[in-house]
Amino acid sequence: MRDKIKAILSEMEPVYALALRGDPSAFRFEGVFSPELGMVDKNRKTRLKLAYYMLFAPEQEEIVASFLFSEEVKAIKSLNETEVNDCIEVLTFILQKYNSDRRYNILFDRLLKNRLGHFENYDIYKEQKMLDDYSDSELAELYEKLK
Repeated sequence: MRDKIKAILSEMEPVYALALRGDPSAFRFEGVFSPELGMVDKNRKTRLKLAYYMLFAPEQEEIVASFLFSEEVKAIKSLNETEVNDCIEVLTFILQKYNSDRRYNILFDRLLKNRLGHFENYDIYKEQKMLDDYSDSELAELYEKLK
């Protein structure tokens, strides 16, 4: 299962490379109306995959994580979501490494305020597991989210 997840995440390498060159078009919030589902975000899954790609990579670029976080907050606000999602939790974990001067607190606060719901379980200090630390059931769950 780890190999399947790695294969899915490896598809994000070109997206990440584009983001490093200043092109976030593949993961920018893009809300569209679906008659069956209402408002949906066409790039939601890409942001989730890219967040996990960055989490499991040896190095992450702060600017990409910051922009991904901002785009996910836009999606949450536009889609009126009230529950913490995996993408936000992974990105928060990544951004905490760069938050010694508290510069990202404003992003975290934006998530908690401004009619974004009450994220009661949102923990900006939550630890994230690396891929090798996932149990078989956690791997299966992650695979379902990413495919």
